[in-house]
Amino acid sequence: ALAEDDLSGCLAMLVRARHNGANLPKRFRWSDQQQLMRLCARCGSVEQGLVAAAMLPKFELAALNEMMNEYASLGSFTSAISLLSAMEQHPTIKPDEYTCTAVIKACGSRGKTQSAVKIMKKMIVKLDISPNLRIYNALLNAVSTDLQLALQVFVDMEKEELLQPDPVTFNTLMKACVEGGEPERALRMRTHMRALGVPMDEITYGTLINACAKCNPAKVEEAFDLFEEMQSEPGLETSVIIWCTLMLACCRAEQVERAFTVKQLMLDSGCEPNTHVYNLLMNACTSTSQWERTLKLHSEMVERGVEPDVLTWNSLMQARSNLADDPIEGAVACLVESITQAGMSPSVQTWGQLIDICAEQGDTARASLAFEQMTATGIQPDLTAYSSLLKAHTASGNLDSAMALYHSLHSSDLQTTGPLYGMLINECLEQRDVPKALELYNDMRAAGLAPSNRLFRQLLEMMVDRDFTKMGDSDDNAMAYMSLFSRQSYDLGSDHAGGKSCIDLHGMSTVEARAAVLCVLKTIQQLHKSGARPQNQDLVIITGAGRSRQDGKSHVRDAVIKLLEQLQLDIQISTPNMAIEESELSLDNTQETSLQEHAIVGDYMIATGDSTTNEGRIIVTKESLSRWLSAKKSTSKPAAPVDAPAVLPSATTNEPETSEAGAKEVIGSKKSVANLETVGKSKPSEKIKQKKQKKQKKAKKQKEPVKDKDDVELAEEEENLLFRQEGDYFVYTFEN
Repeated sequence: ALAEDDLSGCLAMLVRARHNGANLPKRFRWSDQQQLMRLCARCGSVEQGLVAAAMLPKFELAALNEMMNEYASLGSFTSAISLLSAMEQHPTIKPDEYTCTAVIKACGSRGKTQSAVKIMKKMIVKLDISPNLRIYNALLNAVSTDLQLALQVFVDMEKEELLQPDPVTFNTLMKACVEGGEPERALRMRTHMRALGVPMDEITYGTLINACAKCNPAKVEEAFDLFEEMQSEPGLETSVIIWCTLMLACCRAEQVERAFTVKQLMLDSGCEPNTHVYNLLMNACTSTSQWERTLKLHSEMVERGVEPDVLTWNSLMQARSNLADDPIEGAVACLVESITQAGMSPSVQTWGQLIDICAEQGDTARASLAFEQMTATGIQPDLTAYSSLLKAHTASGNLDSAMALYHSLHSSDLQTTGPLYGMLINECLEQRDVPKALELYNDMRAAGLAPSNRLFRQLLEMMVDRDFTKMGDSDDNAMAYMSLFSRQSYDLGSDHAGGKSCIDLHGMSTVEARAAVLCVLKTIQQLHKSGARPQNQDLVIITGAGRSRQDGKSHVRDAVIKLLEQLQLDIQISTPNMAIEESELSLDNTQETSLQEHAIVGDYMIATGDSTTNEGRIIVTKESLSRWLSAKKSTSKPAAPVDAPAVLPSATTNEPETSEAGAKEVIGSKKSVANLETVGKSKPSEKIKQKKQKKQKKAKKQKEPVKDKDDVELAEEEENLLFRQEGDYFVYTFEN
């Protein structure tokens, strides 16, 4: 029955033997009982395992531990916990250290690191199990995916007076350091290991050489020193894994020739290379464009009887495509050969590589065909396959196909990268498709990716240019610009409790933040002019921590304050509470924030209401906003800051707009501008006068003649100083 995995038959025979009072035959050894318990774990239930263990002679606890070990091997975390609970409630069975070790292994197999720690502590306290090296090593292995937790477990273990770490302890911890992205820490751990007198075995040396390979840059010389030290140790055998790891260190340091030297040393020592060795060397050759050498390695591989795998054929495809007159035909021929002759099933990397080759050759049709064939075989495309095909579509200017593919990617579980968003947005801007660019920009922000200021400025310029060209639907211009800021929240509704509206600038750069504030102020202005909403609320601007400087201030905060001061708006500045993190103020955070209520209006998140605490906020008072909105036309219009984005065009007003090319326009009354006209044409500006005086002092001190460069600059400024009349206003424009 065991040979046929017949669990029901095994249990029926055990019940019959127990009922008849017969003893189990001598040939039913402990190994047979272990096999039975593993069969219960694979094919049965916890209850059947308890029944089987109860009928086995003298080994009931050991049998259940064997079943627990099988659950750990299968990754059946839930079943392992159920069995542990049943053992704790059993009147005669008490879990021991082997039970604890098996449960911890089951936790680690499913990545339940915190559960593993909690279960160990619970079993030590509740079941009075003394922690030993076996339990701690199992716990270290279970939590090895969480480096900080593994280091804490190691510290706790060292506090146990009777426990001394062994090679397994250090090997597990070093591996956690390497896989956790801290190979330098693994190398430093060797000193601690030697200080405790713990011997190093083959796994230790292999892990340390791998750590040298993973360093940036790779520590090749230290890897060779470790290799020589290992060879001098008696009783240690250099396996093919050690040789392969040493070659990896050479390849990561771009020392391909040295890697081939190591391969020859391996052959001279009598160690035969395996598939991993050849794949490593073939990949190194393709990375350095050594196509002929890649083919020779494949031929040698076949001669030695080493079986190629998918990675081998991927390298071979890349080499043959680069050597063929038609790269695509070469790649396709290699793919067909791998399927028909070697019986390989192409992986997602294989298809992605073929799509990339087609994209590089500008053959969008065949790239799309390869993508369709990949999905038809049931293989889900990865990000590389999507990126390659998107690159082909954008290179050919096929924006509609690119956006359709992007929507497919966006609906999948894959995370679109920042460069991919940038490539698509640039193509939209190239084709002057602002709506698609805005869609991508907002998706990028929603994914938590920060667009560059260059990309933002390009998109803003395109929108300004579009609005100057269309000159339609002008009442909605400012709201259209607000679609640039998906994370901005602004209350456009009625007065709420607290009497404040909010703008959230979390995650924005200084350029985006200034533009967002200008958009909101423009919207307030339009609503006020149309009578849609009286200005009876304070405006709260939440800047958060932003990109903090060493003095503890925020770039975004300072830029917004400067902008509001230039607009002559009165503000109240709250001192940020340094104990509150930016995430606590973010509208994205799931925890309770300083905003009491949110609502969704269209595509925007709206903040409604306010709390009594205003940490890290800038408040523009409603009185100041009312004065700003109802200011007389004779009041001078403040100039926009030089580094601010272009002022948004609006056809709802006859006021002239600020030029984006750097020119400034100051609008004033006839009287004030008349005075400026008289002074501006007859006297140099204060800036030039100060510059000239400074230069004269410097020249006088050095006894050198003063050049007339400033006079030339003054003449050019006066020449570029232009006046014109716009209705009841004089406008003067000057460059620079």
